[in-house]
Amino acid sequence: MSIEDTIKNAILLSPPAQLAGNGPVPGETGQLKSWMDDPARRMPEKMAPYATDFFGAQAQGLDPEDFWAEKWYEIRAADVFPSASVSDSSRHGDWKKIAFRRRDIDYIPPGAKIWFWKNCWLSYNPENIGGACSSSIVRRCNRVWTRYDYYGNILQEPFVVERSATRANANEYNIYEGLPDHYNNCIMQANPQTLGVLQENTRLVMGGAVYAVRGLSDYIREFTEGKDSVRLLYFSLYFQQPTERDDLELEIADGKSFSWVISVDGPRQLSLDQTAQFSASSLRCGSVPDREASYLWESLSPTLAVNDAGQVTALEEGTGTLRCILQQNPNIYTDAAVEVTAAGLSWSSSVPQRLVCYRPLTLEVSSGRPVTWSFSGPPDNLWEASTGGRTAELTAYFPSDIPLSVSVTDGARTLTAEMRLTAR
Repeated sequence: MSIEDTIKNAILLSPPAQLAGNGPVPGETGQLKSWMDDPARRMPEKMAPYATDFFGAQAQGLDPEDFWAEKWYEIRAADVFPSASVSDSSRHGDWKKIAFRRRDIDYIPPGAKIWFWKNCWLSYNPENIGGACSSSIVRRCNRVWTRYDYYGNILQEPFVVERSATRANANEYNIYEGLPDHYNNCIMQANPQTLGVLQENTRLVMGGAVYAVRGLSDYIREFTEGKDSVRLLYFSLYFQQPTERDDLELEIADGKSFSWVISVDGPRQLSLDQTAQFSASSLRCGSVPDREASYLWESLSPTLAVNDAGQVTALEEGTGTLRCILQQNPNIYTDAAVEVTAAGLSWSSSVPQRLVCYRPLTLEVSSGRPVTWSFSGPPDNLWEASTGGRTAELTAYFPSDIPLSVSVTDGARTLTAEMRLTAR
């Protein structure tokens, strides 16, 4: 059978229904469709099982219901040789032309990510209009931008550095020196994580140096009237000297200036079978977070039991450890030691680690005997205490680096606590 007869048979055997609109094509894109595009797309799919150059790859951006979903597809990749005008830093292996086995993949958006051959590739120049079978030229991401999010989680975004800056180094005080008028041209996917951040005065680490983002182009649309169709970001990176705040090991600019500290408020001594409420607060880079911070509670020993609300029950005598975890970043947590003793004198109120100025605090203990309170630490003019039986009311008037020590005894047992006087 001749080639002409094979093509005729393929067309005659193809059902008349067209696949336009069934693939991940956004509505009203105005794609040019030939009347023979469906048979033309059926042919590669039909012959694909006999090909040896298809392989599995993970792709993002091809699901019309969820652009950010990552799914597996069968693709083929052909070599693309860049022109002589391309920078010397771009190798032949940095460019590929890909096509998909499935005939319903007739739209490959710019900025789509494809993972294969231990690399992430960006759809740089897709062919979506005028052809039956869509394909795309993809570029290999040769760099990763590493940074912290608001809660200290490490985020990484692959991108393309298409022109490398010339940088001199020497065994002198200024180890790295950026030569004049040299810069990096870069391409990155536009997504919710990159659009907002790169519009700020962003710095990022590459190797042993720091670079500042300049000349961000965040306005090139895929569709003329599509305001939200910006798929790729173009920008330049200019050399800067690293500072002591930059974490060159993790490659995070200003990484060493980030901190998140959790404070746990609650009694550090409990009687057997006693239940107490614990609470937590945070300081992000020295200030109260302006976004939601929620916590998970965990007991690290059989001495204590804790529920999701931070309510702790003493189960056995001994010293137990209570762990408070930041829900938005499980790598940030703090541990608190809680002593469990036989029934007797115990705290029946939460004992915080800080006493905020002009916010009166009432401490209470439970005991079958009369108790005696005592206080020491900062000068008396910085705080005030009044006691009445098993309760004590404390008020701070000025901050102090010297902690306020609180002691209460019933003659058989003594409870102690320390609190810092703080402005907030």
